Amino acid sequence: MPVNVVSIKPGRRRRSGPTENVQGIFSLDVDQTSVQQLLTMVNVALSPSSLTIFMKRDVQPYLADVMVDRFAYNGTGGVNWAPLAESTLRIRQEMGQTDDDAINDRTGEMLQHLISNSEVTANANVTVLAVPGDQGDEVMRKKIQTAQHGNSEWNPLFGEVSHTPARPVLDINDEDRAAIVIMLQTHVMNLIGALSAPLGSF
Repeated sequence: MPVNVVSIKPGRRRRSGPTENVQGIFSLDVDQTSVQQLLTMVNVALSPSSLTIFMKRDVQPYLADVMVDRFAYNGTGGVNWAPLAESTLRIRQEMGQTDDDAINDRTGEMLQHLISNSEVTANANVTVLAVPGDQGDEVMRKKIQTAQHGNSEWNPLFGEVSHTPARPVLDINDEDRAAIVIMLQTHVMNLIGALSAPLGSF
């Protein structure tokens, strides 16, 4: 906060009996104009339009990279996906996919759908990044729901109930949250710097 010293008036010495008193005036003036300008720039940086750009330019690519790593390493963030069930391996063997042990990624369609579909909505109170923005057809919705929450259903191929554990494909951990906070801080500071730069510097 800018503080301008308007005046410091030396005290006049005045004797009052055996002691000497020093009186002075120390006057400060707070420049509220600069403060208001800074608050205005912060409001611009945190406006719906600015946060929409931030979500699309910074957060969505970051989350896409997180999902790619999660699929590549069968889970990330210290939580590994459960291995494929014997029934799933048998189904893949029946289909001739004996060497394919990829989890949640047999065709690659779900990962591609997740990293290529997002939607940002914003109003005066909140800005939301939805992944996926387009939920896809019924088959894709079921794939994502099963990955997120798991399921138990009758498998007619083997005449038994197949239990699929949850292997979340949409998730963030504390490390991701901290990274997004840092990105937001950088976004705000960079925009404030751009707004406060002299016009001649552009």
